[in-house]
Amino acid sequence: MSDREGRSYFRPDIEGLRAVAIGAVLLFHAGVPFADGGFIGVDVFFVISGFLITGLLVREWNGSGRIDLAVFYARRFRRLLPAALLTIIVTTLASWLVLSELRFPSVAADSAAASLYVSNIRFANEAIDYLGSEVAPSPLLHFWSLSVEEQFYLFWPLLMLVSMRLLGTARLWFVVALIVAGSLALAVVWTDIAAPWAFFSLPTRAWQLGVGGLIAVGVLRLPRRTPAPVAGGLVWLGLGIIGAGVLVIGYDTPYPGTAAIIPVVGTALVIMGGSSAMTLPSRWLSTVFPRWVGRISYSLYLWHWPILVLVPIALGVDSLALNLGLVVVAAAIAWLSTDLFEAPIRHGRLLPMRPSRSVVGAVTASIVVAAGALAMGAATQGPIGVPRDGSSTIVASLDLPEPVQAGPPPADLVPPLSGAYWDLPAGYADDCHLDFGETDPPPCVYGRPDAETTVLLLGDSHAQQWLPALERIAEQRDWRLRAITKAACPLIDATVWNGPLKRGYRECDEWRARALELVEEERPSLVFVSSADMYELVDAEGERSGADMTTTWDQALERYLSDLSQRAPLVVLADTPRLGYDPAECLATSDGVEECETDRSRMVDAAYAAREASAAAAAGAGLISATDWLCDDSDCPLVRGAMLVYRDRHHLTATFAARLSERLGAAIDAVTGDP
Repeated sequence: MSDREGRSYFRPDIEGLRAVAIGAVLLFHAGVPFADGGFIGVDVFFVISGFLITGLLVREWNGSGRIDLAVFYARRFRRLLPAALLTIIVTTLASWLVLSELRFPSVAADSAAASLYVSNIRFANEAIDYLGSEVAPSPLLHFWSLSVEEQFYLFWPLLMLVSMRLLGTARLWFVVALIVAGSLALAVVWTDIAAPWAFFSLPTRAWQLGVGGLIAVGVLRLPRRTPAPVAGGLVWLGLGIIGAGVLVIGYDTPYPGTAAIIPVVGTALVIMGGSSAMTLPSRWLSTVFPRWVGRISYSLYLWHWPILVLVPIALGVDSLALNLGLVVVAAAIAWLSTDLFEAPIRHGRLLPMRPSRSVVGAVTASIVVAAGALAMGAATQGPIGVPRDGSSTIVASLDLPEPVQAGPPPADLVPPLSGAYWDLPAGYADDCHLDFGETDPPPCVYGRPDAETTVLLLGDSHAQQWLPALERIAEQRDWRLRAITKAACPLIDATVWNGPLKRGYRECDEWRARALELVEEERPSLVFVSSADMYELVDAEGERSGADMTTTWDQALERYLSDLSQRAPLVVLADTPRLGYDPAECLATSDGVEECETDRSRMVDAAYAAREASAAAAAGAGLISATDWLCDDSDCPLVRGAMLVYRDRHHLTATFAARLSERLGAAIDAVTGDP
């Protein structure tokens, strides 16, 4: 804290508390066992920031009767932006060197968002997108929390200024308490219905910063004469609560929700207890090493994640030992960055400017870095454009092109590697493939909309991948094809776990019930269904089940298929072989297709194929398997002729799916008995 901010208010124990926060984050990001909840270190930072910033604003108001917003913003920019932009620039350049040309444009866009402090909005959008759930983590993912804080710094001084003018400082606590209550309520609600937005957004994190503000305005404080042992006990208790949070909170914990109360309460107790007296735990936090780590914690937070993401990729090695070594490297870089770059700019020894010019310079620098990152991404991005379903360029035939067994993929590959991930069936663009929160089937009709014969396509994304082929068949056979699919929602009579939502997927249960009603309403001549088996069931308490529930799954699959087959003739499109890796990334970073593993025994789950066939037979449904179309006796090739077969780890490209329309049509005839 600079002299201008009031050195008499400096709390060395809070600097040490920053070490606790960054330490938890480092343990989590390095992959240390039993530290799955280390991400709560960010929550600790939020409470600290709310306490310090609110206290600074109140003291300025009490001392001068005003808040100089230009000075405040200039001070924040000089404190945060130079080191952040340096990290973004270095990370962008390193990513350009290390990552493939397929991944880099996305990272460049992340760089632009980080430069403009809107990373949290970008990552919330990506996290809630089922397509984005399989994308490798960005080396700039951690900038989401910095975006939340910077957005807080933008709005909080204005809110405090208006509140103190209208109500005075004595009633300021009421405004802060309302914000805390409203934000916490919103966080609990959104964690249940839109978990990524709850995790990443300012409205659902403001209460954590606000709790720090309540301490600063004196609502949460200890009596003046609180005995030192009592105050010290609160600090120990707070540290213990934070530590317990690191251990008990994990990947599957709905967050922030009510779980975030744990680190917030722990941090509040440490700050409150340390303000009463210099207790034993506060003195420990104030010793040299915790304070040193706390002093460099901002730079360490900036640098550690890009290093942990990019260095293992560059070395082709990923291990806990390497990660721990990289944490030490990150600490050394953070030390140098703090002393040689961050501190000189912050204290005006480097680039001295008046507050107004500092603000203008900061905004300009952010825009320049963002524009530069986007330009680099655009220059690297290859051709993406492909036909929506491949129908304008691919001719269907019973005969499939020969697989490419060795060497680089063809130069005229369709779709090109840069566009493979987005070679999607029409249902995605038409909003006919429902997202997590949607349950009402939209009126999505393909083929011949006015035809007398109606057929349905139901299931998850593994059903949606067949739309390009079925759309062609529908046009040829004068069918009205209604295609309604839902992300991560298998057609079984049981509740599955939804990873992004971190709870039982009740919206899937509701949609499956609506699907049965839809079959009753449409009275189709044929229903095609397909879904993957890579879901976990929830147990009787609604929690993610770690037990083997194979029998339960098989029974639930058979029940739902039986319900459908009683309403209309049913054809099950068996699950397709699964790659388990990003095919475009593998091909882009390999010397030839032979380096990308395509072993049939690994890609095909023979046991589940037999169980799926048994459930279909028990339900009286027909079954069509594309496994022998996609695989020979030993391999399931990635490239056939000039076509890429898979767009991601387990979905066919729309282009190749359209190519299979004649094979699928012949198989439908064989199963249904039509000529």
